[in-house]
Amino acid sequence: GYDVFVDVICTPTHTIRTHSPWLRPAGIQWDSLSPEKLSAVGVLGSMKANLEAELGRQLPTAPSEVLPPVAFRRRGRGGRGRGRGHH
Repeated sequence: GYDVFVDVICTPTHTIRTHSPWLRPAGIQWDSLSPEKLSAVGVLGSMKANLEAELGRQLPTAPSEVLPPVAFRRRGRGGRGRGRGHH
């Protein structure tokens, strides 16, 4: 793995702006996202499919991987329910 600088970190309860002075990559690094990650973050998978249709070609994708299990969150203490993976 490697580090990527970000502008914003979003959690279920907070949005944190980093105000980082470091240079960030331009756009999304599609070759760093596996099919499993694209599926887990549906909006990224949709964005990639739309861009590929617009360009008329496939964009690079990282190799397949097994993602770690997703934690469930309990209600209460300001929580808004369970994390993704709740059925």
